Amino acid sequence: MASAIFKKWPLDIHSGGVDLRFPHHDNEIAQSEAYYKCDNWINHFWHTGPLKIAGLKMSKSLKNFITIGSMVNVYGPRVLRFMFLIHYWGNPMNFDKDKSFAESMAVDKKFTEFFRNVKTTLRDADVKSTSQKWNETDEKLSEALL
Repeated sequence: MASAIFKKWPLDIHSGGVDLRFPHHDNEIAQSEAYYKCDNWINHFWHTGPLKIAGLKMSKSLKNFITIGSMVNVYGPRVLRFMFLIHYWGNPMNFDKDKSFAESMAVDKKFTEFFRNVKTTLRDADVKSTSQKWNETDEKLSEALL
């Protein structure tokens, strides 16, 4: 799937859950290197910590899983994004519905208030003379990033 999007290799970074390190990720690398006839399909494979619910690994077999869709419906996408952003990627995440979302909602509130203050400041400031139109430097940067 990654190679369908990124046409050149080696890919610099690929990631997945630590519980899939062996054999799933090793197999993925071996198959990709064979298919693309290359010796190094990926430079770095980062393994993320597992998601735990009430101290147990989240899994269908334990019937303790929560879908992203259900979390988004209840808490909204911003709060869910903040929940993952404030967590260190390599550590196990122990999901606690009350605690995890309370922290995320607090961070979301801080960002929302900050940007409201910025909008208020800009609205009250004299920014009428500031041009928002792209200049030649902006065009070159945009072209370089494509």
